Amino acid sequence: NNIGGIFFLNRGTQASVSNLRLQQSKASCTGKNCLLFAAGGLYSRDAQQLTVNASNFLGTRATCDGDGCTSNGVSLNVAGSNNHVANCTFQNADVATSGAGGAIFGGSVYLQGGDQITVENITFQNLNNTVAGYQTQLRGGGVYFPSGVGITVLGLYARQIWIQSIGDYSKAYGQVLHLATGENVVFSRVDTANTQSYCRGSHCIVRGAFNPYGGNGLNLDSISCANTLARCFGPACKAYSAFFSLLSPSNIQMRNLAFANGVASCEGQTCRSHGSFMTANQVVNSTVDGLKVSNIKLQSTGPDTVSNGGMYISSATNWHVSNVVAVNVTIVVKGQTFITGVGTSGALLFMVTADNVTWSRVQGSEISISCEGPPCFAAGGVCEVAVSNGVSFIDVNIAKATVLSNGTGSLAQAAGFMIFSGSSVLFERVSLSDCHVHVIGANTSALGTGLFVMIPAVLTDFTISNSSISADPSSVAVELYAGALVLASGSVSSDVTRLTARSNTILCIDGADLCEAAAVLLLPLAGLNLRAHVWQDAQIIGNTVSPAAAAVMAGGLSIRGMLNCSNCIISDNGFPSQSLGLTAENPEAEFVARIPDLPNGWQVQLTAPSGPGKAIGAGVVVRTDGVLRCDHCSINGNNISSQYAAGAGGGLYVMGTLQMHAGDVRWNDGQGVGGGIDGSLGGSATQASVLLDKTSVEGNFATIAADIFIGARALFNASTPEGDGLQLSRGRRVFFTLNPPELLNLHGPIACKAGHFQQGDWRVSSVVAEAGDSRTLNVSKEQVQNLTGFAGEAFLTLQSLAGGEIVCTACEPGTYSIKDHPIDDLSSPCKTCPFGANCSLGGAEVTSTAGKWGWINTKTNTVSDLKTLATGFGCRGEECSSINSCSFGRRGVLCGSCLFCSSEWFVTVPCC
Repeated sequence: NNIGGIFFLNRGTQASVSNLRLQQSKASCTGKNCLLFAAGGLYSRDAQQLTVNASNFLGTRATCDGDGCTSNGVSLNVAGSNNHVANCTFQNADVATSGAGGAIFGGSVYLQGGDQITVENITFQNLNNTVAGYQTQLRGGGVYFPSGVGITVLGLYARQIWIQSIGDYSKAYGQVLHLATGENVVFSRVDTANTQSYCRGSHCIVRGAFNPYGGNGLNLDSISCANTLARCFGPACKAYSAFFSLLSPSNIQMRNLAFANGVASCEGQTCRSHGSFMTANQVVNSTVDGLKVSNIKLQSTGPDTVSNGGMYISSATNWHVSNVVAVNVTIVVKGQTFITGVGTSGALLFMVTADNVTWSRVQGSEISISCEGPPCFAAGGVCEVAVSNGVSFIDVNIAKATVLSNGTGSLAQAAGFMIFSGSSVLFERVSLSDCHVHVIGANTSALGTGLFVMIPAVLTDFTISNSSISADPSSVAVELYAGALVLASGSVSSDVTRLTARSNTILCIDGADLCEAAAVLLLPLAGLNLRAHVWQDAQIIGNTVSPAAAAVMAGGLSIRGMLNCSNCIISDNGFPSQSLGLTAENPEAEFVARIPDLPNGWQVQLTAPSGPGKAIGAGVVVRTDGVLRCDHCSINGNNISSQYAAGAGGGLYVMGTLQMHAGDVRWNDGQGVGGGIDGSLGGSATQASVLLDKTSVEGNFATIAADIFIGARALFNASTPEGDGLQLSRGRRVFFTLNPPELLNLHGPIACKAGHFQQGDWRVSSVVAEAGDSRTLNVSKEQVQNLTGFAGEAFLTLQSLAGGEIVCTACEPGTYSIKDHPIDDLSSPCKTCPFGANCSLGGAEVTSTAGKWGWINTKTNTVSDLKTLATGFGCRGEECSSINSCSFGRRGVLCGSCLFCSSEWFVTVPCC
């Protein structure tokens, strides 16, 4: 053994060493289990109140050769209580051990045991530490604290430190500092830069610069680490954090942490790299206030490799992080990485089995993860959460987050947040912009640019904009879903208030099998009882799917689960021909296709489609397993471009269930069929259902059925805002398709208001009670007429005889109808416009002309010839808005009463 090579202090009290200069000390030890304790410097055993001040330890060299040999603090090794080290420099040291089970604990300084250890203003520079051999370990290239109570470090400066372990199952922890355990520990004003750690060998482990590894009551303030590298080489090797590692400490307070220019990487089959700037395992009660990270990279290379997390949190409880700024944080994986339950994820944050975790006041930009397989799996560019409960994200703003996945069979999900499993998650005042998910290769999939949630979630004031999903143009059999976010529902679901998804895009390609939901995709979780998502005040605006020969679906929202939505706006979404939608800044102008700026040299290229694909649901698609209940919702201005001649459902395409109350569906363009709503066949065993209650459907466009198209076997029920049946304005038509021997089920008050049903090859076949009564009844014409306006529980079934369609068409201009026309009556109810009336709009629009006045005969539902009024009594110009309009200031029968004063005399005397 070689102990205290220069000075040996055996016990003692109040010893003081100052202005000591040790230069070019050399020490060695050869043999099994030999020891080097301060072999080139000062050793103190069980000292009390020892002071080492203003001393320099320069150029120390030490070697230990033999199995189990150990070097502890080659320059300074102190054991005891109330000891103080201040204003010391440790420079140009070189320590090495070789042999199985060898170790270095504290390359230069080892401070062990006792209470109240204080270190102030010490400097480590140009240190080199190496252990070689099977199961060797190196902890703390600068200083090592094995234990203690009341450890205080005030001012630590470190530059050019190198530690490495060579050998299978070897370890290299803490380039600058390693704390094994302690209580009431303070680290303040720590500044490290240009430090590196390596391990080489099967199952070796490497950690970064600063490792307050364990203990209770840690207080860390003003910790800065820069230009740091932690790398491992070998099968199943692991690299944990270039900067900062915590293992099983509790009650930690961290303030003002800054990490910049670092890399943590692993290379080898099944290697792992976790936590590019911080790892925390089994941590209880931790607070981080003030965290800055920039230019940090996590990387793994080799088959079956995995990289997770900028901050990697595992098995932690009560973890709260606030005031975070993150710029240019990336994860890169090269190798086959599609492993069940793990993958490449969370460039800023990865959490697994963590409870009660909050991130607040977070600003992030240029955050990305990428993997190259085949296959590979990349999810949660900013954050991934798994098996965690009570997780909250509050006041988070993320810009330019990217997920890239390259290789046949690869999967990419959520450039923002990927929430896999747990009890609940909260997002409050969260904004994502310029996020992108990109895949390359055959049989690849991409889902949810900003957010993918598979557990109950509460979203309040959540915004995602200007984001996209894309695939390389050469890829085939690609599926692209949800340009903004994916919400999955099961036995519990999500509550969403003030969600905004604006100007998001799926950059579809000809080789895609399906491009669905430019904004939001709702998914059911298999095997679970579904509960509805609840949305309030959502805005899905200006989202688009770019042109492609592939099938495209849902320019705004696609529903496969259940959604209850109130006061929601779904507008200006769709499938454009050349442009990609509307900008938030200028909603009147279309913008040119925006190509994402992707890292790593990967590119996105827009190409003209080789042929027209099929487009359905520019605004909303309700899938066969979907249910949409809308209260006071507006679905307006959604568009299918002219290149999709066979498009369907400009506003909504319904294969499942749609129920709208007090809403409006206007100015949508469906191109081919169903400009406003297309309620079509869901499948051989399903039935589309459309219920419109006090809902306006008008001003839409399509070649067939400008407003509403109802397919075979669909269930349809509608009432106007006045609650009196389906009403049509000029030129509007509702189509019901029938293909023999299919049936069309109509529920409730179905009649052709202000128009008539054209002749078709169909007949009324039965009425079936809804409430458990499946009997088929014979129906007379009178019974069908009585059913018109019936709001109760019954089905009216129409049966096709030879194919065709049922068309409800409004009366032509110059004619009118103001009655509910029964569906089995093919005669025209349209009446010639009476004298003195204006029927130029057709339908039920009947107004008076100037100076005329009339009324509706409620028994016959007709208008008689209008009466000519005295001069000045009748309406003029725009005043003539109804059949009984008067001039300004007059009212009543024949406009004979005054509106503003009581001086009235019927017909002949002017008012007032």
